[in-house]
Parts: sequence; C-alpha cells; structure tokens
Amino acid sequence: MNTHDSVIAYFFFDFNDVNKQSAEGLVRSLLFQLIAKLDAIPDELQTLYSKHRRSPSATPLVRFQEWCDILKSCLRRGETRYIFIDALDECGEADSYLLPKTLQSLFEETAPAVKWFVTCRPSQRSVTILRNAGFTHSSMDPDVVDNDIQRYLSTRLEEDPRLASFGPTARKLIVAQVTSKSSGM
Repeated sequence: MNTHDSVIAYFFFDFNDVNKQSAEGLVRSLLFQLIAKLDAIPDELQTLYSKHRRSPSATPLVRFQEWCDILKSCLRRGETRYIFIDALDECGEADSYLLPKTLQSLFEETAPAVKWFVTCRPSQRSVTILRNAGFTHSSMDPDVVDNDIQRYLSTRLEEDPRLASFGPTARKLIVAQVTSKSSGM
C-alpha cells in the first residue's frame, strides 16, 4: 500500500505455512511487496536475473545473501518505509543464527529510512533477538489482551450460525476456558 510518500510492507510468520517460517521467506516476501510498488524493476534485480537466467536447472539457485542485498537496497530508496513483521516467534529458524543475523543486518543497514514494527510472544529468545538488533521491547498488558479475546469469542459465539447450538452456559464456559488458556497472548 502506498500512502503519499510512504511504502508499507507486511510479513506474518505462520506456523501453518512452511514458506512463511523462515528468514528467506521473510526477505523474499518483503522484496516482492516493495518491487510490486515500483514503476521499474531495480537494476540490482535485473542484474541478478541476467546472472541466473542461463542456469541449467529449472529453478536457478539464488543465494540468500543476494536476496538480502537487493532488499536492503530497495529499503534504502527514497520514501519512508514501514515494515511490519508479525509473529516473529513463529519463525522456524528463530533458534538458529540466520534469523537474528538477518534481522540485525536489515535493521542496522536501513535505519533511519525504515520504521520497523515487530510483534512476537514475549519469550526470552524473541526479546533477546530484538534487543540485540537495537529494538526497544514493550509488552502488551495481558488484561487488555484477555479482554480482546473475550469480546472476540463472545461476538463469534453469538453471531456465527455454525456456533448457534451452544447455549448461554456453554458459551460462557468456552470464553472462560479459552481466555484462561491464552495467558494474555
């Protein structure tokens, strides 16, 4: 989405989608979103295409660092960029060296032109990754999250015809159980 002189891109680490569980998935998705908003293909990407198009394999092997370099170049261009990364803790590579190194490199090499917003469950691992990359950590109030969950569930149980068979007592029990199990997440 383009807003005046701003560009917004978004990535959601999704434990249900293998393509959205890696640092490479993050980088390639952000790059695709940014390039889709440009009037012309960046020279770096055209050069990469030319380099790999004569590859004998059906899918040329592009090194991860090449994708990162092009992404950084696109992020440093012109207008202000806002990047939202959701559910960092869902990344399958969160324990490896690759994700923290990639994030730190992206954050450091694109500041101050890029404004980053990253969400994750408050685990020590996630907080450490973000702090090492220079982020300020801020936790949401668990009571606020629980209230949102309660409102959402109550609305769904009342308005979704597939859930109409649950009586008032069962609905209250469902809301109470799910909210207590969510632990403010």
